[in-house]
Amino acid sequence: MPLWVGRVDVLAAAALAALLLLSWALVRCLRRRRLAALYAALADSVASRLVLRGKLGARGFAADYEPAPAPFRSLSVRVDSGGRRGVLVFAGTLPSAPLSEIIWVRNTPPLNALGANPGAGVWTSRRLDVAAVEYATRGDNPSAISYEFQDLLTRLGPSLLRVSVQQDRTPHLEVHARITALTGDEIGPLVRAVRSLARAAQIA
Repeated sequence: MPLWVGRVDVLAAAALAALLLLSWALVRCLRRRRLAALYAALADSVASRLVLRGKLGARGFAADYEPAPAPFRSLSVRVDSGGRRGVLVFAGTLPSAPLSEIIWVRNTPPLNALGANPGAGVWTSRRLDVAAVEYATRGDNPSAISYEFQDLLTRLGPSLLRVSVQQDRTPHLEVHARITALTGDEIGPLVRAVRSLARAAQIA
């Protein structure tokens, strides 16, 4: 084999490696920019400061609202963009145990989502026929929290992954959503919807 053929192979391999490295760097840069925009939108959604726990990296971030916006005693957000579909998680603790509770996990029967220890009291399975969604509530007056859950489901559609408000869990409230379909304009209304869900949980 002529010497120049071997050199061409080496150059081709080096060029391919350079292209792969450039592609990887570009993806990380774009992901970091998107996460920075998401952080800014979350920070602008309430009057409280959104304080990062560490650096804002290409794989995500975690942050706390200080002080926590009403009605929360504490409220944090976590973004994990490591997989094909990044996930945004709101985790909030209320000043006292919620009086109305709800559990819903996409593609999981609600009583299965509660696990082996659902806590004291009876959970009631419910169904939204329009969206073919099953969820469960507990409490004497679940109408308000059911309404706010339906609002979240309507707002986020297939992006919504989990909604949980439980008095025997810490944090009391968790909302999980995919970030791939979220735009900056949707973050403010989403945060308001999460706060409304927390307020509904305090209605006896």
